[in-house]
Amino acid sequence: MHVIQQIAITAESAEAAADTVKHKFDEMYSESEGLGGWSDWYVVGGGRWNSDSSNQYKDSHNDVVSYDSSPSGFLELIDKSLACRTSEMEYIQAHIKIDTFTGLIDKFISGDFEDEDRFDMNSYYIKKAADLINGTWNSDSYFYDLDNYSTTPKYMLESIDKGNKNWYLVPVDFHF
Repeated sequence: MHVIQQIAITAESAEAAADTVKHKFDEMYSESEGLGGWSDWYVVGGGRWNSDSSNQYKDSHNDVVSYDSSPSGFLELIDKSLACRTSEMEYIQAHIKIDTFTGLIDKFISGDFEDEDRFDMNSYYIKKAADLINGTWNSDSYFYDLDNYSTTPKYMLESIDKGNKNWYLVPVDFHF
């Protein structure tokens, strides 16, 4: 599967922002768990979502958005990312059955837990919800502040409010 995420970073230009994101992700992918183990490859610049179809399978900077050049477009992309994240949480919430999950916990404690109980989807959805609540960066985040290593735009927006206008959003197509 693929997901587009907006990666926030400070830089001096769109090219520098895209290059820095590429460099940092290359470093992250060289570690044993890659990007926390959730993505196996990526394309900086939006990949399949790139506005230039010739850039869909190669890194580019043409769709990088600068806060200084387009504050409203920049904030709109953040809002869209957060709306996607909210939609993911709503989907997850609709699939959680608390009573069933509590029953699994009871079975585990009593020793009646069986191997096939591990495949109950409640555990999966509860973990996904917990990851979003805990700010764990993954395929459901849709936004990542690479300067502050955070899934919330709070710190980036505080920096902007203090006068730092050199923020960029670099779209990245992640495969997972």
